[in-house]
Amino acid sequence: TRLILIFSVFSPVGILIGLVVNNSSILMEAVFLSLSGGTFLYIAASEIIIEEFSVSKNKYVKFIVYIIGCLFVALLAVVEVFNEIDG
Repeated sequence: TRLILIFSVFSPVGILIGLVVNNSSILMEAVFLSLSGGTFLYIAASEIIIEEFSVSKNKYVKFIVYIIGCLFVALLAVVEVFNEIDG
């Protein structure tokens, strides 16, 4: 319950920081996007993926879906780069 309380307090704080930083420099936006993306990747890699692959049921299906998800994220990154170049 302590973690839920901390999360519920810091979620609005994070939203307020995001609103304040929203119209600042591109460097500030890149730093905060990197922090948020890194947090999601860390949680996915250290908690969720390990727990899912520890159960051997449907491990090949899970692995294929995992690879498809990775390829989808990589494709989104490539599309974003090409949009920046064209725009």
